[in-house]
Amino acid sequence: MGKDLKGRKLEKGISQRKDERYMIRLTVDGVRYTEYSNTYGKDRDNDALKIKARMLLKNRGIIANSNNNKDITLNQWFDTWLKVCKKNQTKLSTNSVYYSIYNSHIKDKLGRYYLKQITPLLLKQYFNELQINPKTGKSVPKRVKIVLMNMFVYAVEYNIIETNPVEVIKIREKKNTVMTESGQHAEFKYLTVQERQIFFTNYTNKRHENLLLVCLHTGLRSGELCNLRMSDIDLTNREIHVCKQLVMDVDEDNYKRNYNMIVSDTKGSNKRIIPIDDVCHAAIIDEIKYRKTVLSKEDKYNDLLFLTRNMTPYKSAIINTSIQNRVNILRKEGHSIKDFTVHCLRHTFATTCLEAGIPIEVVQYYLGHANIGVTTKYAKVTKELRNKELKKLDAFYKQENKENGVKMVSNRYLVN
Repeated sequence: MGKDLKGRKLEKGISQRKDERYMIRLTVDGVRYTEYSNTYGKDRDNDALKIKARMLLKNRGIIANSNNNKDITLNQWFDTWLKVCKKNQTKLSTNSVYYSIYNSHIKDKLGRYYLKQITPLLLKQYFNELQINPKTGKSVPKRVKIVLMNMFVYAVEYNIIETNPVEVIKIREKKNTVMTESGQHAEFKYLTVQERQIFFTNYTNKRHENLLLVCLHTGLRSGELCNLRMSDIDLTNREIHVCKQLVMDVDEDNYKRNYNMIVSDTKGSNKRIIPIDDVCHAAIIDEIKYRKTVLSKEDKYNDLLFLTRNMTPYKSAIINTSIQNRVNILRKEGHSIKDFTVHCLRHTFATTCLEAGIPIEVVQYYLGHANIGVTTKYAKVTKELRNKELKKLDAFYKQENKENGVKMVSNRYLVN
C-alpha cells in the first residue's frame, strides 16, 4: 500500500511522487500498466476508479485517445462498468442481479451499438418493444432503466460520452395492483384477514406453518428468516435480535450464483430487535419441541431454528414452492386466494401494523428500512378499515356540529 507525501496511506497500487504527481500501477488481464494523475487526491476513490476504468479500456484496445471513444460498444462498456466501476461499490449479490438483467434483456438488443450511437430515440423504441412483450415482467423495464442509467452516468463522468441518453426516457409503469373481493387495492401484494384465515386453517404441514407464522408476525426478510438462530431468540423477554441473513453465494469472476448459502449482514446492516407476540411465540415453541426430536449436536446447522427435512437451511425458493402448493390445494377445494410469496407476508405484517395504529417510525424500525420513504408504501389499508375510519370522521362531525348548535338538513348547514 503506497503513501502520499504527507505519509497518509493510499489505495493499493497508488503512490505519490516527489513532483506531487500520483502514480497508479495496475495489472489488467495479465499486463502491467502505469499511469500518472495530477488530480487524484480530493475524491480519491472516485479518481482511482476513473483511472482504472480508462486503463482497462486502453488495455483492450477500445480507446487509444480521447477522440476514439466512439469505438466502445455497450457490451464492452458493461464489462468495464461492472468489473471496475461497481467493484467494491456494491455487493456481489447486487452485481449478480445487474449481470442477469443485462444478459437477459439488454445484451442482444443494444449490446452491439457503440455508446455514441445510442440515442434517446433508439432507447425509446427499445423500451416500447420491451413493455409490449407479453413475456416481460412488470418490473423489468424499471430494472433495465436503472442498469442503463448507471452505466451511462459513469460513461459521462469518465468523459467517454458527453450526455446521458437515458435521462430523458420515461417509463409508464404498470402498477402491480391487486384487487380482492373485499376491495383491497394496493401497489403490492398483501393478505387480507379472510385470506390469512383461509391459508392457515387446517394447515397439515405444521413445520412450514410455524415458519410462515413467524414471518407473518415479525416481518422478517426471507434471508433473515432462513438464518434465524436459537441464539437470536430471547424467549424470556420475548424478543428476536436480527443482525444476519442467509444469502446465495456469488462467483466473483462471472457474477453467477453458485447456489451455496453464506451468512452476511442483514440488508442495510440495520441490526434491530423485534418483539414476539403470542402467535409467534407459540410457533417458535412448537418448532423448538420438534427440533429436540430430530437434531443432534453434530448437525452442522443445529443453531438454526428452521431446517428442511434434510437438516439444511431453507431457501426462499423452497418456501415459495411450499406456499404455492398450499394455494393450489385451497383453490381445488373451492377457496378464492391469490398467488403470493414469502415476501408478501412481510408486506402483510407492515400493513397490519399500520392498521393497528403503530406509528410509521416504529414500523420502519421493525422492517429495518434505512429510509422511511420505503415504509410509507405500506400505508395502504383495506376497504373495511377505510370505511371504519370514515365513520369515525362522520361521528366527529356530528359531535362537533352538536356542540356548536349546527344542524344538517338536506346536506346544508343551518345554525340555530
